[in-house]
Parts: sequence; structure tokens; C-alpha cells
Amino acid sequence: MFGKRSVGIVLLYLFATGAIAQTAVDINLNVRHTVGGVSEFDREKYIVLHAGLTDGDWDSDVQRESFLNGYDVYLGRNNGSMPWNLSQTTEDPAKPGWCNHSSLASRGITARNNYALETEAHALEFRANKMMHGGQMSMYPNGITNNVQKNFAFADGDYDALGDYFENYLTDFFGAGGMDGQPKPTMVEVVNEPFVTATKYSTTRANISRMHTNVAAAIKNSHPEVLVGGYTAAHPQYEGNNSSFSHWEANWKTFIDIAGTNMDFFSLHLYDNPQGSTNVLDTMYRSGSNVEALLDMIEHYSMLKLGEVKPFNISEYGSLSVTNGAPYEPNDDWGDVRSFSTIMMQLLERPDRIVQAIPFVILKAEWGRKDGYPYPTRLLYDVDELTGSPKDDDGPWAYTHRLKFFELWKEVNGTRVETVASDPDIQVDAYVNVTNAFVIVSSLDHTGPQTVDLNVLGAVAGLQSIEVKHAYAAPSGEPMFDNYITNDLPSITLPASSTAVIKYTYAHAVQQNEQATEEKYYATTYLQPISANTPIIFSITNVAHAAPFGEAVLRLGLGRNHGDSLQPTLLVNGTAVPVPTDWRGYDQSTRNSFYGVLEIPVPYALLQSSNTISVEFNDADGGYVASVAMQVFEFSADIRNPPVYIPIDYHQIVGSDIILGFTNGPADSFFSLHSKTNLMDSAWSTTQTNLPIDGTGAGSVTHSIIAPQEFFRLVEDVVLSAPFGGLIEFTAPDYSNAPLDGQQSWNAEAQWAVADAAGSGHAATAQNSEIAVLNEAVTLGLGQTYSLSVNLEFGGTYSTPTAHVYAFLSGLKVDNTASAHVETGDAVSADASIQIISGTDDYRLLNNWAPLGSQITTATLDAGDILQYNYELTLGSHASNTTYTVQLQNLTDGTDTGVGTVAGVHADVYAALTGSGAYAFVQRIAPGNGGSGLTGLQVNSVTISKP
Repeated sequence: MFGKRSVGIVLLYLFATGAIAQTAVDINLNVRHTVGGVSEFDREKYIVLHAGLTDGDWDSDVQRESFLNGYDVYLGRNNGSMPWNLSQTTEDPAKPGWCNHSSLASRGITARNNYALETEAHALEFRANKMMHGGQMSMYPNGITNNVQKNFAFADGDYDALGDYFENYLTDFFGAGGMDGQPKPTMVEVVNEPFVTATKYSTTRANISRMHTNVAAAIKNSHPEVLVGGYTAAHPQYEGNNSSFSHWEANWKTFIDIAGTNMDFFSLHLYDNPQGSTNVLDTMYRSGSNVEALLDMIEHYSMLKLGEVKPFNISEYGSLSVTNGAPYEPNDDWGDVRSFSTIMMQLLERPDRIVQAIPFVILKAEWGRKDGYPYPTRLLYDVDELTGSPKDDDGPWAYTHRLKFFELWKEVNGTRVETVASDPDIQVDAYVNVTNAFVIVSSLDHTGPQTVDLNVLGAVAGLQSIEVKHAYAAPSGEPMFDNYITNDLPSITLPASSTAVIKYTYAHAVQQNEQATEEKYYATTYLQPISANTPIIFSITNVAHAAPFGEAVLRLGLGRNHGDSLQPTLLVNGTAVPVPTDWRGYDQSTRNSFYGVLEIPVPYALLQSSNTISVEFNDADGGYVASVAMQVFEFSADIRNPPVYIPIDYHQIVGSDIILGFTNGPADSFFSLHSKTNLMDSAWSTTQTNLPIDGTGAGSVTHSIIAPQEFFRLVEDVVLSAPFGGLIEFTAPDYSNAPLDGQQSWNAEAQWAVADAAGSGHAATAQNSEIAVLNEAVTLGLGQTYSLSVNLEFGGTYSTPTAHVYAFLSGLKVDNTASAHVETGDAVSADASIQIISGTDDYRLLNNWAPLGSQITTATLDAGDILQYNYELTLGSHASNTTYTVQLQNLTDGTDTGVGTVAGVHADVYAALTGSGAYAFVQRIAPGNGGSGLTGLQVNSVTISKP
């Protein structure tokens, strides 16, 4: 028996109030977002200072500890120690051009002993677990001494001699931490920004690339665990010279071809460039579509050339300074505060392919004084600089506005959750850390404010507070920072280029009970020139898309002159896909030409294991499609269409049962009962499902009470498409290599069979006049549309036929039997056929002998050509005004019949569509007739779309 019962009933209502904001973001706190197996925010990777633990520019031990621990910052890069110690090392008398190992070891012992004395640093060693050391071009073996001020200086002999120095430097200068010496760096960046000074050092980019391979091999001799990378690109501008991509060929392609195999990571620097102006409209921005294009192209070529995508170390990023060799100007700090966040938001989207990302801000920059003024990109300044002594260097020291970046991101941590924005200029990301959810929104709109609706979904009850941190620029250009707490935040207004971090605190832990898994797939070719009215065909293979719900984005990297179209005609597996007119960031008008990525939503149902992408520009020759990738998101639930809750109108307890009922649900539908015993748990249990709702919208359910306290909700059942809705690929585990008849409800004649089910999969027949019927009844209401797309090809060797060839037939028929095929001129079925015209190589579509669309005369229908047959029927008020369209595309050569329309269908087809259902079919007719040489029909996939 049960004692006193407490029954909680959840009623959910949706309200829409107020004006619609310019942009909306959805944050699904219950959906873990995993990219390449990574789903956690790694502060060691992203929240990094460009300094070392024993850097001489720390103001004090206290300041170092306070900054690193107070703001939870890690240390990342030192590219001064290596060249300095080489310049202080003597030459081996027995091996000219090589360092003296005894001299180097002696310096190493001194360095380790000195570190042992810096006991305050030992407790902070965990802040330097991903420390990277690197070299400078002053070390390059070109016959010039590495330190002209020392009489013992010598010229490095060759790449092997330099590699020997790197190897022994790592051996001699580092220990296991604490009294044993500073911990060894985990990464080596061979040389900083070498290609821009190749001419100065009398060498070539190819030679510098070869140097990387030698140095990497030497390091791996004794330190195989140390990651080695390069080439540390200073000013990547792949499109160079009016989108000819000669810069790419001479730089990154050269490096990857020569040294790519030997690199553990690729490094480059990403800077927005104000071009000496304080007007933000003059800035040449990398943030936005240009950053995406730069990284995508390296990834794409890395996959093609090396068979893998090497990760990145973005060892510097931010904004170049407006001035150098000038007094400290606080307003100039805004460029970095802005760009650190906007660029990092982009890098956070590649957590599986970033080993480190370092915002370029150094400590006091005393080493970089020019005309008496410190290097401008710094964390600390002498307060006397603003009080009449701009060249002062004796303190006291204060933080520049660049501290605001670290303050903004100070607490962010946790598991990444799924987010989406309606405008590409608004970047959004979110992380859940137990009871705290951090939502970051950042604007790439540099011209004005953006108001953003915040739709926070998937959280448990018990929101306690909302804290907002917001970094933005005042009209004067001064960096500003707001920090406030509120109980409600339906939207936020972001001034130009600003970033806000919003912390939602809940009474209980926020759980992730759904998954969003992201992978990226690159095309088998890249860097294709654009010719007007000529399709460029790309293939993207081995694409996983098994989840029932998901999304896809085609990433198209384009380099074109300003004024040229960025709106190609795009076909994905033969289906036209609209190309957005907007992209991340600005129009790139301050750059010499456009180079960026267009991120194009692709219907998930269009995805196949092997995908054909056609890109065609109709305006002019010029430019390149530089990179092509498909970004695929697989969801464990339909997160874009959350459940519809049915308000509970009444409940009644009868014995040990509870009856829940309603009177205003969706009529003639079904519902489920969800329950849980702890309202704070994020997961509900589905206790009953497929419960009926009558024609008036009324329904009820009886549930046996299982606990003293239970909570219930009623949810409208999602009506899923039948098994054949969407994409049909003849692949395992749904299909096996066997006759098609009976597999997944296909009715097929005897010679139809599935093959290569473990691979790309297809269904084929070598027998003329054989039909396969999709045993799924198609019923339509007035105005509703059913579409069928068939991806097919023929075997054999093509020859001009001596008689008309009727090769293929497809459409809708009135029954589901496969005992008899459909005649080519059948007057009942709503279909179309492929015909090759006698004595020519022309081919077209027919319906009952009447031509549809245009005749293809510019290319032959060759065996192996991939064809896409598209069929779409819309139901009218009667048979005579029901219409269907057909189109045939040759995806191999880019030819197309255009769309042909059939007005009116047979009364029997109309009766079937409005009654018991019509059925889709595919049929081989006689492709080899007239000596055409075409043989078996192979169907690679079928795509269905229905109401």
C-alpha cells in the first residue's frame, strides 16, 4: 500500500511576446556537442599568455601568481631562449659549424641550477604543461655568424648541425621540474615566421622546409614525445595576386609537400590588420570567413597529400597595432580585446584540430623598445607613461586594457553544448560546468549593434542568477567592460565587434542527455579554377550519416576578385541547394580580393555515403574554388523540433493508479506519458507511448503509481517518416547482398539484386523490362507534393544506336505488384522514360512518347555516367489539374534536360493518391537496344520526400 501521495503535473505553454530581435540563438544545454571526439573546454589550449614561467618581464612573483591563478591562465611560448643560448655557445673545434656540446651542457647546468633557486615558480609548473619553445631566423645556416658581438660566435654549418643544437638544447636545459630544472617543453616550433625573411637570409622557402625536416628528425632522436611543427606563417594570403593562389603554391603547398610528413602540427599567425588607421572600417579583417578559408585549405590539402589532417598551433593571433615606436595609447588596446575573442570563437569550433592557440599579448615588452617606447602589444605598462614620462621603465606597473580579455573568459569551463545562431555574424558557443552554464555571444558586425534573442533550452528548473560580462568599445574607442547580475535576460544588445559571456547558475547540475556529434569530410580534389557556365564537380566520400536526425553544411572556400559573383548554382547529389547571400564577417572590401568560406546549409536527407557536388558560376571566368568540405552534425534526437507538450486538464487517483486526461490535444493523433520521481533530474522516462487522441482532441492515460512522489508530462508523439522516407542507400545493415525482393519492403522481379552492401551499395538488374516497386503507399492531400530522385547509371560500352533506345522508366503506379512491368507508353501510370534517339547521340525524357524538357545534344550518355532522375508530383483538386515535373541531370558531364511538366494524370492514379495509395517504381527497359552497347541498370540511391 502507498501512503500519502504527492503528484506533480507539468504543463508547458509557449508564449511569444514583444518585438522579434534581429538575430536569435538557440542554446541546448542538454545536448553535448562533440567534434572529432572532443567536447570539453581546454583552458590549457586556449587561455594562454605568450610568456614563460621565468620570463624576466613579470613584475614580481606575487604578480605572476596572482595573474595566472586569479585569471586561470596558462603559459605557451618562448622563442627567445633557443636563439639566445645558441649565440652564447662556442663552436666545436673538431666540427666547424656545430655547437660545442660541452659548452652547451655547461650553460644548461647553469640554467637548471638557476631555476632550482626560483622556488616560487615551482608551484606554478602546471601552468606550463603545454609550453612551446622555438627558434628565429638568426639561427639559419647561411654562413653568417649567429652573434657578431662575440669573438667566439660561429656560423651554423648546415641543417644537421642546427638539428643537433635543438636536440641537445632540449636535453641539457630541462629537467623534471622543481629542483631538477624547468620541465621540458612539450612542443617545438622550429622557427618564427621564416618565409617572409627568406630573401634576407639568402635562402628559399623550399630550403627552409628542408631545414624543418632535419630539425624534426634530430629532435625525435632523443625526444620522441616532443611535438615539432612549422612553418609559422606570418601573413597567409593564399589567394595572392588577384586570386591566382600563387602565394599558396609558393608557401604552404611547398612546405607541406616537403616537410608535411615530418610535422606533428602546422603553425600560423592570424591577425586583423588596422592598416595604421583608428577607423575600424579601414581594418583588413581576417576574423570571419577569411580565417575559415585559411584553415580549411590547409586541412583539405593536408588530407589529400598526407592522408590525415594535421592539427594547428595558432602561436599568435589578435590585431596588429595601429602604431609602433609611440607612447602607450589605451584606446589602441581595443583591437586586441576585440580580435582575441572573435578569432578564438572560431578556433573553439575546431577543438580536435587545435593543439594550442595563443593570443599575442606579452608582458612588459621591454625587449622590443623602438625609439625608446616598448613594443605595443603588452599586458603591463609603466603608469608614468600616461603622466608625462612616456619612455619610463622603472614602474610602478599596471595592466593594460588587454586584461579585459582574460577577465571576460576567467571562469569559462566545462562541457560544450549545442548552439546555433540565425545570423553568421553572430558567433555563439556554450559550456556547462556542473551547475553553471556559460553562453558566449560575439559579434562579427563591425559597423553597428546587433540585438540577439537568447533561447536557453534544455535546462532543469531552479535558475538562480544570470551574470553578464561584456567587453565592448565606447564611441571614443576606449575598451569598456560591464559586469552585472540579473534574473532575466531574454535578449542582449552587442555593440560592434563586442563579446559577452553570460553565466547561468542553477540550483542543480545541468545534465546532457542528448548528443550532437560533428565530423568534417573533404572532397577528393581541391583548388579548381572557375570558368563561366562550366560546372566544377567535386566528390565527398565515406560520409557517415546514420543518425535519424542531423544537419549538414557545405563549406565552399572561394577566392574571387571583388565584383565577381559569390552565388554559384549548387547541386548536391543532383538537387539544387540555395546559396546564402551572407557569410561570417564583413564583405572583405578592404582586402585586395575576396577569399572566404561560404557556409551553405544542405538538407540532411540529401546526404549519401558518396556525394557529388556541382558548383557553377555564370558570370565570368576567374578565381578558384579553393576548398570544399561537408560538415555533418548527427543528433541523438530531433533537437530542432522539441517535443510538443499537451496540457493536462484533469487527474484522478483511483486506488494505486492515477488517471491523467486532456480535452484539447491534437486531434486524431497519438501521445506518450513521461514520468520521473525527482523533478531535478534532467532525464524523463517514457512509460507509455502510442496512446490515441480522438477526433475531438481528447485523450487519457492510466498509470500505476510506483513511488510516493512522481511527476508526469504528456507529449505529442512525433510521427516519423516510414522507413523509405528520406534517403535510401542499399548498404548494410539495412540491406544485404541478395535479391532485392523482400528487403526493406521492396517488391522486385527476380533479377533485381543488391550488391556491395558493405561498401557504397547499389541495386541492379541485367534483365530487360524488370521492375522494382517501393512498397510504401503514397497518399496526398490537396496541394501536397511527393518527390522521387533516383541516382543511377548503366554498364557496358556506349555506341551510337541504330534504333530508338528506351532505357529507364520511373514514376508512380496504382498498385504495389512486381509481377508485371509498366509499358513505356502506359497511359495509366504517372511516369517518364529515358530515350536515346536513333542514329544520334542525343537523349531526352518522354512521357507516353511525348518529349519533356530539352534534348541533350552536347554530350553522349556514356556507360558509367552518373545520372539523377528527379520526379515531383503535386496533387490538384482533380486528376486533370494534378501535375508532375521530371528532370534528368548527367552529374558526370554537367548536362541537363531542364524541367519538363506533365499536366494531368489518369483518374486511376488520382484515385489511388487520394485513397489507398499509389506506389513508386524504377524499371529497366532495354538500354542495349539498337546496338547502343549499354547493359545493366544500376540504382545507387533513391531519395523520397513526402508530406
